[in-house]
Order: sequence, then C-alpha cells, then structure tokens
Amino acid sequence: MNKPIALFVSTALSFATAGVYAQEQKAAPAETGLEEVVVTAQRRAENLQNVPVTVTAVSNDQLTASNITNVQQLANLVPALSVVDPTGYNMAFIRGIGSSTLGGGTFSSVAIYVDGMYIARTTNAMFELDGVDNVQVLAGPQGALYGRNATAGAIVISSKKPKPGDPISGNVSATVGTYGTRDLSGAFASGLGDRSAVAFTIAKHDRDGFIKNLNQAGSLNTEDLDDRNAISGSATFVFNPTDRMSFTLRGAYSKSDDHSGGGYAAVGQNVPGPFPGFSDNRSVFFAAIFGGFCANPAVPATCPFGVATTQQIAAEAANSAVFATGFGETYDNQRSGFTNGLLFGTHTPGSSLYIENTLITLNGSFDFDNFTLKSNTGYTDSDYHGSVQVGLEKPGSARSATLGAILLPPGAGPFIFDATGGLGFSSTNPSKVFQQGFQFLSNEGSNINWIGGVDYSREDGNVRQTGDGFGASSLGTDDNFIVTSKAAYAQATFPFATNWSATLGGRYTDELYDLVDFTGQVPREKLKGKKFTYTARVEHRANDWLTFAGITTGFKTGTLNAATTGAGSAEPEEVSTIEVGFKHDFAERYRLNTSVYYSSYKNVQLNVIDQFTGGNVLDNGPKASVKGIDVQAIAKVTNNFQLSLGATALDAKFTENNANLPAIKGNRLPGSAKLAVSLVGDFNFPLASGAAVNFTATAVHNSGKFYDHLNIVGSGGATADAYDLVDLNLSYKSPNDRYTISVWGRNILDEQYYRTGIVAFGTFGRAAIAGNPANFGATVKVSF
Repeated sequence: MNKPIALFVSTALSFATAGVYAQEQKAAPAETGLEEVVVTAQRRAENLQNVPVTVTAVSNDQLTASNITNVQQLANLVPALSVVDPTGYNMAFIRGIGSSTLGGGTFSSVAIYVDGMYIARTTNAMFELDGVDNVQVLAGPQGALYGRNATAGAIVISSKKPKPGDPISGNVSATVGTYGTRDLSGAFASGLGDRSAVAFTIAKHDRDGFIKNLNQAGSLNTEDLDDRNAISGSATFVFNPTDRMSFTLRGAYSKSDDHSGGGYAAVGQNVPGPFPGFSDNRSVFFAAIFGGFCANPAVPATCPFGVATTQQIAAEAANSAVFATGFGETYDNQRSGFTNGLLFGTHTPGSSLYIENTLITLNGSFDFDNFTLKSNTGYTDSDYHGSVQVGLEKPGSARSATLGAILLPPGAGPFIFDATGGLGFSSTNPSKVFQQGFQFLSNEGSNINWIGGVDYSREDGNVRQTGDGFGASSLGTDDNFIVTSKAAYAQATFPFATNWSATLGGRYTDELYDLVDFTGQVPREKLKGKKFTYTARVEHRANDWLTFAGITTGFKTGTLNAATTGAGSAEPEEVSTIEVGFKHDFAERYRLNTSVYYSSYKNVQLNVIDQFTGGNVLDNGPKASVKGIDVQAIAKVTNNFQLSLGATALDAKFTENNANLPAIKGNRLPGSAKLAVSLVGDFNFPLASGAAVNFTATAVHNSGKFYDHLNIVGSGGATADAYDLVDLNLSYKSPNDRYTISVWGRNILDEQYYRTGIVAFGTFGRAAIAGNPANFGATVKVSF
C-alpha cells in the first residue's frame, strides 16, 4: 500500500473508531425508517415509490457524501448510467443506449434538463454540480413527457432555490488534495421579505493533470494533460407575488480552459493491423499520410506505388515511430488550427479545450381552481474550442531514409514524419438556443391525473473544423445550422378498477434541420422530420406494493452532417421498450425496486471520423436489442447505518448487419457493461456534544465496456476489461452543522482502466484516456 493510501486509511479508521466510541458513550436520537424521496419524473412532485417508472434520485447530501462533483461521476451511484467525455463532449448512455456521436450539430440520446431547460449541446453538460439540489436519472425512452432526444432516458438536474421569508444563510468551502487540487466555493441565500428571495453561488476548480506528458522541454506543450481549470457562478431570484403565482429567474455561467478530455494514448499496439507484422496503431501513420496512395491494401489497383512498395512505406513508418507505453502517459505535440491561425479564439497550446456556457431560465407557475399552468423559458449561449490529438508518436521520432528516397527529391532525406505536430483535429462549435414551453397540470386530488403542454425550441449553431497534421492545418468544415422543433404532448392516469389504473400519453414532434455550407462544397441542405411517440402502462397498487407494466417509445432527431458537409444525413433513431417492474418498502426500513425490460433499437446513429479532415460522418447502423434488469435496494440496518445497492445487468448488442456495417452483428452497444454494481455504505455516528461523524464508502464494479460500435477500444484499452473502484469520505460536523471537515479519497485502490476511447482514421487508430488514478484530499466547509 503506497504512503498516501496508507495515511488516508489509517486516518479514516482512527476517526471512525473515535466516532464509534463516542456513540457507545451517549448516542443522540436518530431518525428511524427510510426517508421519503420526492421526484419529478412525471413533471410533477411525487413520492418515488408511487411513480410507475424507473428513476434514481440523488440528493445534494448524497452527492456530497459520495464525493460526486460532476455528471460524469454519477455512474458511481447509478449503475444503469454510463458517461464518457471524449474531447470535451459529455456522452451519456442509459441501459446500454446512448450516443457515440460527437461534434457540432449532433445530439445526445440522453436528454439533459437543467431547471426545466433542455441542454441541446453535449458540451453544455461539462460543468461541476455546484449549487445542485438533486439529480434524477430516468431510465428508458421518454417519448411523451420529455420527448426528443430522450431515446435512452433523461438526466434531470434541479438547482437549489432560496425561500421567501428565510433568514440569511450560506457557506464557504475550500479543498486541497493530491495532483494540486485546489477548489474554492461559496453560496449565499436570503429571503427578501415574505414574497421574494435571492441566492448566489460561485466556485473555482483547479487540478493538475492526471496524464503525464512525456514531451521534452522546449516542445510545443509540456503540461500534463486531463487537468482542470474551471470557474462557475449563478444567481437566482424567486418572486411570489401572490399565493397562487410564483416566478424563478436564474442565470448561470461556467468556463473551463484546460487540457481536460486530453491525454489520449495509443492502445492495442499488439493487435494485428492491415499489413503483415504491424498493429493497427503502428499502421495509423500509413493510413493517415499515405492513405491516398493505397486506399485498400487488399486491392492492388488502389495502390499507385504497388502493394510491395506501399507495404514498405508502412513498415518504415511503423518501425521508426515511437509510442508512449506506460499507463497514464502520452506524448502531446499537437499544432492545431488555432496555432496555425485558421480558427479563432483564445486557446491553450497542445491538446486542450475552452468551453464557455451561459444559461438563463425563467420558470413561472400559476395555480387555478382546477389546474396549474407552468411556463418554462430558457436561453443558452455556449462556445466550444477544442483541439485533440489522436496520432500520439514521440515528436520527430518517425524518420526514414527509405521514405525520403520514395517521397522526396534526391538528396532531400531523411524524411521526418513528425517534427512539429501530430495527427488530430480542431474545432469551434458555438451554439445559441431559445426555448419556450407551457404545461397544464391537474391539481392534487384530481380523480384523473393529467398533464399537457407544448414546447418550442430554436438552435443557431456553427461548426468550423480543421484536420491537423505535422505542423499544418486544413479547414475542412465551415457551416451554420438552424434546428427548430415544435411539439405538443399529453398524458393522463385514470383508475379503471379497484387498485388499478392506466396511463396513456403521446407526443407529436415537428422538426427542421437547416444547414448552410460556407466552403461552397455543397448547396444548402434541409432535413424535415415528424414523429409521434407514446407511452401506455397499467399499474396496480395494494399493500404498499406498486406493480406496473407497459410500453414506451422514443426517438432521436434525424441529423445532417454539420461537421462533414456533403456526407448526407442520418435518419431518426427509434426505440421501443417493454418494461415490467415493482416497488415495495418493507417494515419501513427496507426498499426493493426492480424492473425487467426489453428494448428494440433501430436506425442507431453511429459516428465515424473522416480519415483526412477529422470530420464526423454520421450514419445509421443496423438494428439492436437490449435485454436487462435494474435493481435498487436500500436497507436501513440500524438507525445509524444505511446500505444502498444499485445493479444493472444487460445484454445489449447489434442483432444484424447493414450496408454501412457488414460485420457488426453480435457486437456490444457502446457504453454497455454486462454488469454494473454500485454499493454505498453510510455510517452516521452521533456524538455526545451534538456533533456527528459520517463515514461513506462507495464501491463500484463494472464488468467492462467498449466505447465504439466496432468493439475495438474499451475500458481495457483494446479490450473491455472489468474494473473496480472504491471511494471513501469521512466527515466531522460540529454541533448545529456550523463546521464540516472532510477527508476523502477517490479510487483509493488505484485501479487502472480507461475511462473513454476513440477510433480514428478509419479503424487504424485506437486511442484512449486512462481513468483517474488514486487521489486524496481534504475539505473544510463553514456554514452560516
């Protein structure tokens, strides 16, 4: 056991032992029974155990106890969820269904909502969970109430709201830890009389890189990668002019400028490639640079130099290239489109990201005698500048006299492959979205619970993208796109027999995708789409048991290839899910919620990265199916010890081939693990003084997953190896919760795995980012 881990464990054990001893002396009264959990999965506040859908609710206290700070880490508490973040895009999967597409103008298969506002761009979801009240993960298609781009499910994030009449309150916290972790945050809230209130939050997050950069001094970039440098802030104003009317106005801003999402390393170097004796990653240089000389090595007519000479070129390139071989290490020598002046904006050298998001929401609620009217207005302004390197050889390492003799004038050798930069792509993806929605809901106590509404949204975005290689950049994409969506929906639950009820709901969506290419390569493109999705379910309630069964459909909008003009469009992907489940609380201390489901998945939108431009080519894959079971269990073993279990078992795979992918049948869906388990133990030790010690241990098992539909990059690098993570958090709260001191550790066993991966240059390049290593820290929070 290394020194940081040993020190942390010994401190935690001594702290916990002191808490147990104090508890034995004099224990303060503790609550008995499970807490009621309120969710808004059906667009109204309801007890979790009364909602006939699969939803996992995570409160702010649970996020803090398990040291969850962003959406990517939510999977530690929600096994049905998997989140990866290649090149700064937040790509979520629920129950094996999700989006492996990335780039400007593409959409996620998991709808993310923040305070009722749909987050259109996946880069908008790259933020810390500062000032969050709760997060809900809805599993399965949400065809009626949440609509478009909720094929897999939805992540619903609700911010904390100040309450009129409340006194001034707030907190300040500071965190320090390994890898130079330095976090500062503050929150303030106050009532302004009986009718209004305000709240503010601010936070700064800094951390050195987890991925070691092997570049020598004097290189373009020598900073370690996958670091963090972000700020965020928000302001909320609540105004209740009458008892039947309320408004909440909130503005939030976040910015990051760092190398997060960077640190790709070559994986699968021993996997046979297209040329005898060379792996895929060692042949990537041929594919990227000499691909135009031999489009298909198996077809001699595509090799102008001849097959033998072409193979010699590949051999010389592969044998002279030097790759990083250590886990969590890479070379980073990207000279991007920003460095070369083809793209605009502030940009840190090397593989790095600049992401800036502004979110404004105005939510209004109007209570009438028989119904409630809600208005949700939102605006987002996001900017993404990304430069990513996926050709990861040592700078200047690939040089060859033989290559020089073939490719350069006499006497010009040796040929140097990479003197100034590697292979990658850079892009800017600004986006502005306006949304307006109205909902009509039946009031509490109505015999029939119903909801109806209309939604409108318009997104104006731009995609500029370069292919970068060996010191040069080429602008391949310069597009504007406008996506408008109009929808109407309704859902009702009505009783039809003793203890029985039925739910019927539907949504009609009308969309237009309009794309203008400024490079002059293709004429203006438009894609229209109309879709009806629905849900139908029966429910039975008796003796604290809720049993339900039904079918739900969902879709993800059809999409033009905004990042690769002229590449056509992808048809809407569609999912139909049949689900049977039950929920039950036993003896007020135990809870078991289970659901079994089957999903038919067709027109799966898949992403391929263009070999030369780095552009994204979006197309439809073949049909797929998902069979699985979700289990959520809670046991309040004692008044001071609670154990929570979440588990998902999946069989998610493609069930046929198609013209685009003739050999994909049987492959697992990206982001799908056959088994994912989360176990959380929460120990609360009240002290005689009124203070308390809390110890939370979170253990996660994942049987392994692939990050691409070809199943060639995964959690094991070029395989889908299993991994286990253990996080610990030990905290002390003073009487009246004035002071909180916490020591914590993430991945304390220092498990080695890859947390995201990418396939580049056809199928030649395999690159992945190492998962976060063991890291430790301490947090001090002062509340007032």
